[in-house]
Amino acid sequence: MNTNNPVAAFIKKLGKDKLDLYLQLNFESDKGRIVFAGDSLIEYFPFSELYHGEKIIYNRGIAGSTTYDVLSRADTLILPLQPSKLFLLVGTNDFMLQPKNNNEKSIAMRILEICDHIAVTIPKCRIYPISLLPINLSNESKIYKAWQIGKDNKKIMKVNSYLSNLCLERGYEFINLYPCLVDQNGQLDIEFTIDGTHINIKAYKRILELLIQYF
Repeated sequence: MNTNNPVAAFIKKLGKDKLDLYLQLNFESDKGRIVFAGDSLIEYFPFSELYHGEKIIYNRGIAGSTTYDVLSRADTLILPLQPSKLFLLVGTNDFMLQPKNNNEKSIAMRILEICDHIAVTIPKCRIYPISLLPINLSNESKIYKAWQIGKDNKKIMKVNSYLSNLCLERGYEFINLYPCLVDQNGQLDIEFTIDGTHINIKAYKRILELLIQYF
């Protein structure tokens, strides 16, 4: 993502504002709860409306985040909450970056670096890396191509494959949501998306049904 672009700069500003809000909320939050962290796919997850269980869930997703962002913010954004369980979904925005280290294996390894950093600091925390979600690259009218620069499902599946293997080696429980959202053509089902990249309430309901067993 070209940070000299006005739109990218605006997204970065919104991310900083969201981070500042979360840092203030951390002082009002209980320790030892469930925490979700990641990019827009987490920030837009409407837990308060869809989840009606007894667990308390803190959403610390920030739109536009990359693995670099989550890693650099972990000490101030996640660690103060001392989560009992951490669900992490981030990585697709890395494909929009221009540095060299944004290939599939590097992205997966940075996700694991985030997990390892949390695990070392909070040994009792159960960490659940979540697969990158598919996108829809069709020419449907709702598809917003600007969010898909540098991305495709082959790359996403490669990240998921690397991530799955790394989690197996490290002992993390990898949650693969990718298959539950694809259509018969291997793309994000058009019924589950608002723009080809971000998902709608129907998709969030399906994901919550799969995740709730881990709560």
